[in-house]
Amino acid sequence: MYDGEMLQFITYATLFNLSITLVEWLSDLKSTNRNFKEDFLSFKIGVGYLFLESTLLKTLPYIPLFMIAEHIPWSWHEPIWTNWAISIVLADFTYYWMHRFEHLIPLFWAHHTTHHNSEEFNLITGYRLSWIEPLVEWIFFLPMILIGVPPLQALISVALVATYQHWIHTQKIKKLGWLDSIFNTPSVHRVHHGTNDWCIDKNFGGILMIWDHIFGTYQKEIDLVNFGVVPQLKDKTAFSANFFYYGKLIKAVKKKKLLKEKIKVFLSSNPSNKGHLHEEDSR
Repeated sequence: MYDGEMLQFITYATLFNLSITLVEWLSDLKSTNRNFKEDFLSFKIGVGYLFLESTLLKTLPYIPLFMIAEHIPWSWHEPIWTNWAISIVLADFTYYWMHRFEHLIPLFWAHHTTHHNSEEFNLITGYRLSWIEPLVEWIFFLPMILIGVPPLQALISVALVATYQHWIHTQKIKKLGWLDSIFNTPSVHRVHHGTNDWCIDKNFGGILMIWDHIFGTYQKEIDLVNFGVVPQLKDKTAFSANFFYYGKLIKAVKKKKLLKEKIKVFLSSNPSNKGHLHEEDSR
């Protein structure tokens, strides 16, 4: 299978995702439980992300990947099924660690929190993506390039992992039995978005849950899940949802006198979804 065919598949999958999002939204029009104001905010954030990603950020962050790839003599050349299967699994493994770091490291949580600070969990939430994200996430996929995966194939594989995950942002689909322990499903992903103590920093996988099982971060859905972050963001706008946590980091850094303490604010590991800064830093 060649790059063009894979890109065509992603296009069809994207249209499918848009369709099911609209169907879910229309089915809830008469619902008194759905927060349509939050939906509109997620929609605005998603449109902003798509605009930035398709214009200013579409190529700039990825130029280093292509420059580095030119100097990799063992780069793959044959776009065969075997290569694509390996590439997608590698992308899924890489995504797991990128996603985990985005939750554990404050500097990365600063952009990823945008996706989590909605108290709603539905398919529109799946489009709630940080405007800063494309400038940061490409760094995590350098290892794929260094071991020989062609840049375009690596990016398409990552896109497949990301595209797969849209349908799992829903409460319409309940538990799926044994599938929940193998694949990233709505039940599994509800846990990931939860603020309950048993949900924090669980289920980082993109398509497969094998990485969570191996590294001890897998958690079944055992109770009603509360969504969002703690403390919940008040007076949300598209701008504050994207940048409020950077403000928290800057305030925390200003309180520190030593350079190593300032650096620690950005890089210290703390549970995400719960403020993500040491208590004394977030006051």
